[in-house]
Amino acid sequence: MFYHTLALLLTSFSVAFYLRVKRPIQHSTIPSIHSLLKPPNVPLGSLLHARASPNQRLVRAFALTNTFVKEDEFSHTQFRKGAQGLLAKANDWHRFKRIADHAVLSSLPSTSTVARVDTFVQAVTLRVILVGLLGTEDSEDATLPSSSIETVSSLITKLWALSKHPEPIDPTLLPLLNQHLRTLVPDTNAYPNPLDFVIPAWETMWRVVATTFAHVYKNDRFRRTLEELHANPSIPQFRLHDRDASAEDIIIEAMRLHPPSKHISRLISFLPSFLPRWRSFETLHVADILAAHFSPAIWGPSVETFDPSRHTTRTPKREEGFLAFGYGRLQCVAKNWAPMAAATILSSILAGIDGSYRVEEGGSIGGRDGWEGWEIGELNTVPCYDS
Repeated sequence: MFYHTLALLLTSFSVAFYLRVKRPIQHSTIPSIHSLLKPPNVPLGSLLHARASPNQRLVRAFALTNTFVKEDEFSHTQFRKGAQGLLAKANDWHRFKRIADHAVLSSLPSTSTVARVDTFVQAVTLRVILVGLLGTEDSEDATLPSSSIETVSSLITKLWALSKHPEPIDPTLLPLLNQHLRTLVPDTNAYPNPLDFVIPAWETMWRVVATTFAHVYKNDRFRRTLEELHANPSIPQFRLHDRDASAEDIIIEAMRLHPPSKHISRLISFLPSFLPRWRSFETLHVADILAAHFSPAIWGPSVETFDPSRHTTRTPKREEGFLAFGYGRLQCVAKNWAPMAAATILSSILAGIDGSYRVEEGGSIGGRDGWEGWEIGELNTVPCYDS
């Protein structure tokens, strides 16, 4: 009996070690992804551990201390309570639009200069998040130093990329990021570590705005829908189907094609719960969100085409198959707020460039990077890149 048990444990260890080191377990079907992200009868602490473990690279890069990298329930409760409080104060959409309008004016390239579209959208979105969500300034037309806005945006993006590689990260980058971010977020009591809130709010939002912009900026029908939202920034207008697609449909379709998290990782215990938790017996599981969002069985044969009208009729299968906000108990706390916020920011961008600025299209729509060739500048200007 002893040798049988020992052999079983050694076999289990070998399999678990192989799966963890050599090959993460992929989940690409809706039932499998749902089961991974919302396992039955699993306590909150285990869910938090499964999420926090793969995110430790963000501690190395950003020194984060929020619930995305910590597995204790107190940190989770405090973060959610803080986030829900901020979201509750950021649903005056007329005010939010005015903040976005001012952010666009503050971020547009100056005369005779050209800016990258991703850099421009990053700056606009960061200004809106700081003022409209985090409330770092009381004034709707707050003047935030452009140098710090640009530095924070570029360094977060750079450090995120570096966190994916095992090589040591330049130790000067994070202090420089925190120095400029503290200029933008001076309240040390409300935000002892501003990155804990700035990264979850901004790092996803700017990419949703940028990818949606790339799909709609030259489509008169989609622009008209967003112009109407800009004139009447409200939830009813956001969801209005007066044609074949609402502003909400436009944002959701962009998030389907370009999910902010293409893959969601969880580190799952390999052994039964009655045995001690040994990290050597944990395996990495990955929910393939992109595969679910590109499933013809769910979304139809034109799955690679940007078509917001596919969301005008939301079947149960498509409701279950849209996973841009995750799934289960740990899904995004801003799920009901973020799409309207992204549409409002986008509507302000389109209003700000209308008639006065030109957009040059790149070879493909990027994500955190890959925006080469996408430019924005005043009409009839000779390219001279804004530094």
